[in-house]
Amino acid sequence: MSKNKDLEAPLKIALVHDWLTNMRGGERVLLAMKEAFPDADIYTSVYNSQNLPEFDKYKDQIKTTWIQKFPKKLRNFHQLFPVIRVFAFKSLNLKDYDIIISDTSSDAKHARGGPKTKHICYCFTPTRFYWSHYNDYKKDPGFGKLNLLIKPIIPPFVWLMRKFDYSAAQKVNQFVAISSEIQNRIKKYYNRDSTIIYPPADVEDVKFNPKTENRDGYVVLGAQVAYKRADLAIKACIKLNLNLTLVGDGSENARFRKLAYGHKSIKFKTDVADSEKLELLGRFKAQIFPQEEDYGITAIECMAAGTPVIAYKKGGALDFISNNSGIFFEKQTFKSLVKVLQEVESGEVKFKPTGVRSQAEKFNKEKFIKEIQTLVSNLKLP
Repeated sequence: MSKNKDLEAPLKIALVHDWLTNMRGGERVLLAMKEAFPDADIYTSVYNSQNLPEFDKYKDQIKTTWIQKFPKKLRNFHQLFPVIRVFAFKSLNLKDYDIIISDTSSDAKHARGGPKTKHICYCFTPTRFYWSHYNDYKKDPGFGKLNLLIKPIIPPFVWLMRKFDYSAAQKVNQFVAISSEIQNRIKKYYNRDSTIIYPPADVEDVKFNPKTENRDGYVVLGAQVAYKRADLAIKACIKLNLNLTLVGDGSENARFRKLAYGHKSIKFKTDVADSEKLELLGRFKAQIFPQEEDYGITAIECMAAGTPVIAYKKGGALDFISNNSGIFFEKQTFKSLVKVLQEVESGEVKFKPTGVRSQAEKFNKEKFIKEIQTLVSNLKLP
């Protein structure tokens, strides 16, 4: 258990997570935080143990809100009830903890401790639906046929939720951002300063390929959803007759397959296990990263394999891609990506796998654990 440098007694720490229902980037951050603070308890709104075997060894330390008592079918739609979730987190009894660390893009920041409890918020982003991506949400709330009923209530609903969210942000003692992009959003929407601690990447688990001559084609990695703009990569590789593999699945998969129809150079790999993914990343010339992301763990995993990244020059990618690990295209357009791919194909731009890997190692899990432990030990307690 961590100790404050001015105290002899161990600190009592609560890790507060939005929800534990499936394994994504936020859950990997939580696992790394648990490594940093092994004795910490975990609090979350709802917990689905069947989907998260990675947390089995921590079951006795995981505590849920009263939402967990809802009927299973209703509980599965907990994300549709943000107001309820706000009050569920507020109702948690955390007054005996020295430190709360909420890792959140939603409502975990509403957790309250006692008068002496310090609250660190590890912020993935200020809630996108309320702030940075509100206009997108207003155009398409994502409820399909129910959108016509939902759209009229969005403005008053978001007005209320912004008030809740902003108020909770003002009660946080220390904000930590995952990237410069998120640091800017925290300042813009919450008017709070923050420090940056980059999320952990399992660099050591990725199979490194030190060679360049046995690589072929390009890869797009991750969920196939609209904002990730895999369509740009497909169109560019069709134009230049380049091999492209799309690893992942999502709501846009059918559209992307239709776009690639008849082009044998475009391949799709769905249902790829993590172990297989970490082995195959070193087979490609480069990853194409055409989206604007808050951060970008998949790109760092590719870099760990010695695979450089061709990225849209915006968002979290600006923090982790260097001259020796990737190249940017300036505009989020087909033509801008084609231009950079031509430079890579011609040999005008070259990368050494060892240099690419070296850049990825700056974002490993061990560094994250050390930095979050240092932040906590330097926190001034009453």
